[in-house]
Amino acid sequence: MVVRLDGIAALEALERAEAEAQPSPADSSPAGRAGAYEIRDGRIVRVRLTRDGPVEDILAHFVARIAEEVVEDDGAERTRRWRIEGATPDGRALPAAIVAAAEFPSMAWVTREWGSRAIVSAGATAKDALREAIQRLSGDVPERYVYTHTGWRRLDARWVFLHAAGAIGAEGVEVKLPRKLQEYVLPSPPTVPDTARQAVGAATDAIVAMYGAARAAGWVLLAALARAPLSSIIPSTVIPWFYGPTGGLKTSTVTAGLALFGCYTEHNPPESWLSTENAIESALWTLADLPLLIDDYAPSHARQDGERMRQAAQGLLRRVGNHVGRGRLRADLSRAPDRPPRALAIVTAEELPGGRLSGLARVFPVPLERGQVDVGRLTEVQAAPNTLGLAGAAYIDWLRRLRDGAPDLAEDLRCRQEDLRRRAVTDGHPRVADNVAVLALGLDTWLAMAVDIGALSEVQAAEALAEGWAALIGLAREHTQLLEEEAPEVVLLQAIGELIASGRLDLVPLGQGRGAAHGTLVGWYDSTHVYLLPDTAYEHAERVLARGRGLAASPQAIWRALERRGALVRGEGDRLASRLPTTLPDGTRPRVIRLSRARLQALGASLVWETGTFGTSGPETPS
Repeated sequence: MVVRLDGIAALEALERAEAEAQPSPADSSPAGRAGAYEIRDGRIVRVRLTRDGPVEDILAHFVARIAEEVVEDDGAERTRRWRIEGATPDGRALPAAIVAAAEFPSMAWVTREWGSRAIVSAGATAKDALREAIQRLSGDVPERYVYTHTGWRRLDARWVFLHAAGAIGAEGVEVKLPRKLQEYVLPSPPTVPDTARQAVGAATDAIVAMYGAARAAGWVLLAALARAPLSSIIPSTVIPWFYGPTGGLKTSTVTAGLALFGCYTEHNPPESWLSTENAIESALWTLADLPLLIDDYAPSHARQDGERMRQAAQGLLRRVGNHVGRGRLRADLSRAPDRPPRALAIVTAEELPGGRLSGLARVFPVPLERGQVDVGRLTEVQAAPNTLGLAGAAYIDWLRRLRDGAPDLAEDLRCRQEDLRRRAVTDGHPRVADNVAVLALGLDTWLAMAVDIGALSEVQAAEALAEGWAALIGLAREHTQLLEEEAPEVVLLQAIGELIASGRLDLVPLGQGRGAAHGTLVGWYDSTHVYLLPDTAYEHAERVLARGRGLAASPQAIWRALERRGALVRGEGDRLASRLPTTLPDGTRPRVIRLSRARLQALGASLVWETGTFGTSGPETPS
């Protein structure tokens, strides 16, 4: 029998009810065994039959019952938590305890949740008996189902979209999110067509126009926001990375755009780089099919947190780019479900991520300088978040109806994204074509919705798509150039050039001995080639870069990359290293990396090197 335990009167009523329901001692049925547990004088007791008659063993100096069972579903697994109510023998209510069902049998939660007032009796079997007693005395426990993530779920043979306050497409759905993510609330979709049309049209214009002189950034943000709800259909494997000096209003503009799906400002972004890597990873899983802003990547100004930020960024880039989660084992060594990123991450930063080139290739850099944002238009967007919210709800509802009516939608979107990738390759950007296609699919889908509901005409949508595509391709061109400059082989050549210019390393004419170098000898040169001592070159370059981006590649990988660029000339036996063409005064011919001076100049290296002792008229290569 279930009653509220809120005082002595309630305890007495519960005792009377249990006494009336008590079967005879001879009853060996399950109901009879359940009756072996009773509440007496505000305590849970077990009644044992002995030769001398019934004996009461006190199991707990309190009463407790399971008031509610909550099933939490995060999209990978379900966990059960019990809300347990209790009271002390004098009738004082104990605070409700939320206990994981798997933890309940140990009874360790009693002291943790209720402290010294709740006393479990001593004895080898007391805890196990108390566990059974509470379960049996709790009666029929009501169950409540709670989702702990956002995004798409299939309920009752139809698609619904979960958000912090419920679901679009279903009533009575309960969603529980972490505190930071509780502002991702969508309004009910507009039921009046004109309202939806006006909201979508206004949102399309506002998000782009608020960037003023940096309209390309506006197209990237709109594309990213629209791409997020497609993430569980086709994973989003690129991170729009808005970067530039402080004061450029990066956070203000992105949070203003987030009003499509939630209410955030520059003062309360949903996530920050000051959070731990685990916290960011958890948010990326929980916030399925929505954009997650991770704000303020500034490792150069974070001091102690700087290296942690860099490592967290590299982990994020790998997980998003490969769409994988970190494998974990449970305490019993069974494998926990993988939790790959399900949100579309957007980063605001003062600089681009350092580290491996593969990581930089997975971001979509969006530079933003001070003074480019139209503050007036930004203020208008910030003052009307409801308009963007209605547009976001209309977009989600349109996608929901599309998913219900198009079972092949995932394949259609994959084909469309592949078409966009091929178009990006044709436009001359194969290295970042995938990134362009991922974002362009979002813009293409948003504009298709705008045409379908009448917010834009087909001509207007075509013009918007053309401008947005040009913006993506223009930024992709800059990204491609950036990747060229950040290639490990180019970084190594630049580092050696700086060391030569500073006098710490030295190149000497071919034929001269090691003693001719003013600094540490790194190699020789003649009129056609440079001959680098490989270990010296790599170690000094790595050392000077250790506090910054680093080479992020092995020596062999760098030499092969230089070969692919036509700069490295293989030696005898088709080896990467060659013997120095001439014998040194000490009688040695060390192994060197032979590089073409003409190719070095094409890579922009020799002009830097020539500020040191590397001249243009060295001796000819001996035959």
